[in-house]
Amino acid sequence: MTVGIQDHIHIDTVATPVAEYPSLQGSWNNIPRATIAIDYALNGIVHVHRLLDDASAIILYEDTVLEMLCTLAQMLTLRLLVGSTVYFVSNYHDDNENGAGSLKAFPLSDYVVRGVFNIDQNIAIDPPCTYWRMAIRIIDIQEDPA
Repeated sequence: MTVGIQDHIHIDTVATPVAEYPSLQGSWNNIPRATIAIDYALNGIVHVHRLLDDASAIILYEDTVLEMLCTLAQMLTLRLLVGSTVYFVSNYHDDNENGAGSLKAFPLSDYVVRGVFNIDQNIAIDPPCTYWRMAIRIIDIQEDPA
């Protein structure tokens, strides 16, 4: 099997993420985020402070947002991860081989992302609350952003 689009993602608190959750195809979204603080002087002048690198370029982080369709048990398990540092593998990976895109290649694999887990949306889609549509966010906390 080669690296390809799978029907699941991996999220776990251990460095080689093995916990598997279903993901909706086409819902993966990388959102650039800059660290910015805005202050106002007493005379009303706006001061914008940005996190810059050594070359005075704005440092950008990449947050990952995607939608999942979960069972009640999966939703409750994911709720326990909110605020935790997690290791995330998107649905573009290889579960079985030992190549560069595989889970076994960690930490050399570029497919494993370290971040803080958060839930943006959590909606029951049926009356008995058996299935849940979740929008999750992996907040980028890499120490040396590109």
